[in-house]
Amino acid sequence: VAAAYAAADAAELRLDIKTGEIATLLESRTTMAETARAEETAVAAEASKLQLAAVELQLGAQRSEIATLNGQAALAVATAEAAGVRLSAQTREIEVLKEQ
Repeated sequence: VAAAYAAADAAELRLDIKTGEIATLLESRTTMAETARAEETAVAAEASKLQLAAVELQLGAQRSEIATLNGQAALAVATAEAAGVRLSAQTREIEVLKEQ
């Protein structure tokens, strides 16, 4: 009988050890899953930052292009105005020559 009790106690002890090991493994897996989720969130946040930086670069390039186009438009206006002034001067010169 004592041997049976000892065997039962040993079996209960082994069961407790196995239960503890299983609990430790479950806790470890939970921690690993939480870590993986945190890393995934960090990667997604970094990807969002990179996308934002890319959009900001595109916006800067578009602003530069707009500034260039504005400069070209201003040059075209100035050229047209200068041509108008030359035309006016030539028209006056023709009028003066006609009067002579």
